[in-house]
Amino acid sequence: MKYIERGEIMKMMKIKKNNSQDLKTIFGLLFAGIVYFYAVLYIYIFNSNKGSVFESDVKVINFAHWHTEDGVKEGFDAAIKLYEEMKAKQGIKVKVIQSIIPSRGYRQWYLTQLVGGNPVDIIQLAGSPNIQYQYMRHLSAYIGKVNPYNKGTVLEGMPWKDTILDGMKSMLDKNYSEYFGIKVFVHYDRIFVNLDLLKQITGKDKAPTTISDWFDSCKTIKDYAKKEHKIIIPIVGRGISRKMLWFFHRNYFSQMNGILNDLYGRYYDADVRPADILKAYREGKVEKNRLYGFVDIMSEMGNYFAEGFNAMDSEQAAYLFYTKKAVFYLDGTWDISPIFKNADFNVAVIRIPVIDKNYRYYKYFTGDIAEADTDKGSKFGIPKASKNFDLALDFLKFLTSYKINLLISSYCKFAPVVKKAEYKGLLKYAKPNLKGNPLIPTPFFSGIWKSASMARMLESLETIIIEKKKNPIEYFNNSFKNYRKFIYSELQEGLKNINRNTFKYEMQRSQIFIGNLRKKITQEEKLSLTLRKKMLLEAFEKHALQYFYTKDFIKELKKVK
Repeated sequence: MKYIERGEIMKMMKIKKNNSQDLKTIFGLLFAGIVYFYAVLYIYIFNSNKGSVFESDVKVINFAHWHTEDGVKEGFDAAIKLYEEMKAKQGIKVKVIQSIIPSRGYRQWYLTQLVGGNPVDIIQLAGSPNIQYQYMRHLSAYIGKVNPYNKGTVLEGMPWKDTILDGMKSMLDKNYSEYFGIKVFVHYDRIFVNLDLLKQITGKDKAPTTISDWFDSCKTIKDYAKKEHKIIIPIVGRGISRKMLWFFHRNYFSQMNGILNDLYGRYYDADVRPADILKAYREGKVEKNRLYGFVDIMSEMGNYFAEGFNAMDSEQAAYLFYTKKAVFYLDGTWDISPIFKNADFNVAVIRIPVIDKNYRYYKYFTGDIAEADTDKGSKFGIPKASKNFDLALDFLKFLTSYKINLLISSYCKFAPVVKKAEYKGLLKYAKPNLKGNPLIPTPFFSGIWKSASMARMLESLETIIIEKKKNPIEYFNNSFKNYRKFIYSELQEGLKNINRNTFKYEMQRSQIFIGNLRKKITQEEKLSLTLRKKMLLEAFEKHALQYFYTKDFIKELKKVK
């Protein structure tokens, strides 16, 4: 036997090792190729069969949203299972695929879906009305029809629109007088209370419901924390900075000015407008303290926020509440389930405390605030490029039917969207108040919603709280006067947008006219076009009114002293 040196043995072993690595590489590439081929084949068959999976008689609905909260996926899964079983009994093979996209990247994904031309069939709406108008199916022609899935319930025989708590008022896009999506859930703002900490410090067994009692408790908590050298903050909140200031301002402004909706609306609209408010103030019909009292309330409330509250984010506020370093925590009904699940103390849930007879602004109190038409919620629409519009619309009706909507809510504890709902267990904290005055929709100190002027005025509220201004009302009023030039420019741009939308309405009117000229047109299509024409006329009237009250707002601003 020939002697083999050690070096040659090592060389042979290296060759075998290299051969082994080459085989692994080959197998890896082969496996990747098979997966790629399968994916291409799946997409080809899916598109060729118009949304079917391999079998031509199996229809697929792709359903996407951003909700990662406890119970949402499970609630939708339960509804999906019932829907697939029901359709199977009807001899229709349906598969519903639920996709959950993280909220941080949702808007980018959403736009990619729509612009790419091959979107999911049902998608949670985001983005501007212009995007929705361009890419989403218009649903006005369908909401007046009976929802068949309410058969045997208290909502049987009612038009789909009338089965929803607010009559779909919050689902109407006022820019286009069109419905681009349907809500499946609604959300309301609430204050969560650490009852154990409240009782320990104040001796009170119940959470406050009036502003006098609330501020009295906050003062006691603040004094206790200072005396005991402890970190206990009376009030924290989700996005406690300007977002929270806006919420409290709007609520207390509305509590003291609900009467304005009845007395000073001049544009055939249920809502009072900024021009109305300023005109009433200039003519002496509204007292200064009624109009600006919310600033004083916010100044007092700010004494009970944390130091550096304007830099606090949602996670920090939640941490303070869970670690028993905060007593009152402003959040929404969407977080009812996790709060009760994670808090190791007794929790109470209250609405925003109302102005009571013991508070200095009680003489201006016009009533509590109703919550029926909240603009918060989860709205779902159907892209124009959906391959299964009829089935997607059918599934949306199913999700918003009485029994199924309550079923989903029982999992995630989100407030149901249907009328005559039962609020059992934790859902009792999400039950809306249906009596009271509507919120004043637009602040008199801002030209456009979420505008630069609005941000500057909310910044003035921050400054009042942080610097503890001695005369907060005068400071805020002076800020309003100083920022009028920004409001002017925003309103002028608003007038340009109104004109641009007018051209869009003219384009739609032409499309309807051409649609009616078709030879092959069904009676249902004719009725749909007639309905769209009426809604278009209504939208045009609203925009004409918007033009006039925007012009009036500019005139009133010039008269402010």
